[in-house]
Amino acid sequence: MEHVNRQMTTEITVMSLLTKSATLLVSALLLAGLCSCSVLPDKYLFPSVPSQNVVDQDGRIFFQKFTEDFLVDDLIGVHQLGNRQQKLKAMTGEVANALQTLIGNRLAGHHHNVQLADNQLWDLTVNDLDRQDNKTVIIGGRIRRLSIQASTITALVATEYDFLVEIDCYVGRVEEKKVFKRTVRYSHKMISFLYSQKEMERLLDKFLSETAVQVVENIESFL
Repeated sequence: MEHVNRQMTTEITVMSLLTKSATLLVSALLLAGLCSCSVLPDKYLFPSVPSQNVVDQDGRIFFQKFTEDFLVDDLIGVHQLGNRQQKLKAMTGEVANALQTLIGNRLAGHHHNVQLADNQLWDLTVNDLDRQDNKTVIIGGRIRRLSIQASTITALVATEYDFLVEIDCYVGRVEEKKVFKRTVRYSHKMISFLYSQKEMERLLDKFLSETAVQVVENIESFL
């Protein structure tokens, strides 16, 4: 009986190793197939926009959506896949929408009464504060750069990501007629052993959430 049990254990171990080997082989063949394609189509990434926690309609802090100065032909990065490249793109407004909600939610979580504005209320200058008579503070800014550099290492079936963002944040204190500017530059490297659209978007969401933390830390003292 002991001999039979030992034989069954050996067979199960061998089958488990074969299954793992087959999974790695399929992944490697998939990547090899992608790398051998003559043309890799552009990939559009769609960041998630969380539910808004900003519900206070009496808030005197207004936060207008950042402008997206980084977008040229929707391009935000490149995925190096073997000896081929794939352009990574985002639709106009997608990144700004996500960041505005992420930052607004974080400010609300810090007990700031914030209202999010879709339209551009302020041109970011001191002179334009004269038109903001119904506000105490107004926040705006520009996303100057967003870059995603991804590289798939086929030997390890892993993808390395290098995220970078630069944002000029402006806080206007209306009654004092003062404008404060803070430039937030944040980068983060990540690695994933999954290759899919969903995984790439999950990492982008994570990066944008971390960026929101950096923005709030830089501007909160001026609110």
